[in-house]
Amino acid sequence: MIGLINGILHGNFRRSQKSFWKHSCRLQSYQEQRLLEYIRRNRFTRFGREHNFENIQGYDDFAKAVGVSVYEDYLPYVDRLIQGEGRQLTLDRVTLLEPTSGSSSASKLIPSTKALQREFMAGVKPWLADLYNVYPKIKKGSSYWTISPMAPALQNRDSKIPIGFEDDASYFGILAPLIQRLFPVPSGIKRVPLGENFSFITTLLLLGDSSLSLFSLWNPSFLTLLAEYMVAHKDILIKSLFDGRILWPLENPKSVDLPFKKNKPRAREVEGILNSSNNLELLWPNLQLISCWTDGHSTSLIPALRRYFPGVPIQSKGLLATEGMISFPVEQAGGAVLAYQSHFFEFIHQPSEKIYLAHQLEQGEQYIPLITTGGGLYRYNLGDVIEITGFFRGLPLIRFLGRSHTVDLAGEKLSEFFVAGVLQEFFKGNMPDFAMLAPYEHQGQRGYILYHNQRPKDPNPLQLEELLNGNYHYRYARELGQLQAVGLQRVPSKAAQSYMDFQIRRGIRAGDIKIPALYLHLDLNKCFTGSSSWISP
Repeated sequence: MIGLINGILHGNFRRSQKSFWKHSCRLQSYQEQRLLEYIRRNRFTRFGREHNFENIQGYDDFAKAVGVSVYEDYLPYVDRLIQGEGRQLTLDRVTLLEPTSGSSSASKLIPSTKALQREFMAGVKPWLADLYNVYPKIKKGSSYWTISPMAPALQNRDSKIPIGFEDDASYFGILAPLIQRLFPVPSGIKRVPLGENFSFITTLLLLGDSSLSLFSLWNPSFLTLLAEYMVAHKDILIKSLFDGRILWPLENPKSVDLPFKKNKPRAREVEGILNSSNNLELLWPNLQLISCWTDGHSTSLIPALRRYFPGVPIQSKGLLATEGMISFPVEQAGGAVLAYQSHFFEFIHQPSEKIYLAHQLEQGEQYIPLITTGGGLYRYNLGDVIEITGFFRGLPLIRFLGRSHTVDLAGEKLSEFFVAGVLQEFFKGNMPDFAMLAPYEHQGQRGYILYHNQRPKDPNPLQLEELLNGNYHYRYARELGQLQAVGLQRVPSKAAQSYMDFQIRRGIRAGDIKIPALYLHLDLNKCFTGSSSWISP
């Protein structure tokens, strides 16, 4: 049955792949047509009337009428959507509000429409078709896609519109029922709070499925944490497999319909592997690929994942956000191509700030993408810095470098992109599982602390200070006494899990949580103290 479902899906995906490459030679005209469709379709919405869409004839008119935007610009429209008012940003009905986050901000609610879902699929389907072509054995097994628990703050939110997809398969529209039948972990797991029970159920169901062929997730640390849980709790997991009963490590969660039954042969197989090795790929002999973030600061998280999956290929996810799809990986291209059929794209050149269109991009240059989508975002600044590494069949190849957001306590304007490079140099290839620079203000003093879990001893803070001084504005603020010298704070070995729990309490879903090199706010100490008490650097 799994092979048949994968075969049906592959046929559907290949049609989208064929269309994608057929039109790639006319990037400019395709993008122009896409923009005009948005303008025509949404001219009678609140946003369209406020920005004079009726008189927009082309890109130049559009750029004059609509400024570059960020999420806060959409809050009045989202508030009206929550109250049940329609036609705010799009003529299409908003089907749900999808929660997401920045590196450390509270949850944002992004309007989703059927048009936006189709735009995601215009990139996801060619990507999956490429995977099936390059890794044909994927079709013989099941797939684990991140299904994150809903944070309590979102579960309790009063809204006339549903908040959040049931699971990642929902993006596939009418194909969702087929996709879901490939998942060893059901969508109901989403209603189990993150913690012991969520990790237990997820790992138990994964261990019970010997056919698994694909892990598709976002942050590599999410899979690393599941792997660590399997190793640390192998005894109770193995006993549950033998008994065919859920032996809860904590209190029973809300009722979840679990496709779980006794499987003694599989239990013996899992027992033999987990008691002799931490190489978890032995558990799934058909595992072909792990798809996750690998660029930017996520590069430093891959070695920890490799400890458990040393021989499984890891493919970079490309650049995909809740707001839109920017690129997807193509094996033959050796990188991620622009998902030009998904949205209308503009790019802010760095550092000139001049705006270019997709067909005007140049190799070796860095940009920040702006997207206009069928979900009602217009010239939306994602805050991601990318580099154009080349071209493939007329399309730019995109590499994610980091977030463009900065911290500015005293004019230093530290960016995550810069800090990620500093940490790589500081730890010299021995990056700990958790390393995050965060600003602080305490009793009139301001500065930065590097929270890390490197063992067995702390690195030298003077070396870190020297690297940070590579930023002229940081060095100047230090010379003026506006910033204190950087401090180091060792945190528990399970710091990544503590950080995820901390963000979930703030209303961010586990699958959306990014572990950045630079935290943007002043409250990271609460992550490790559980209160507002101060950790001295």
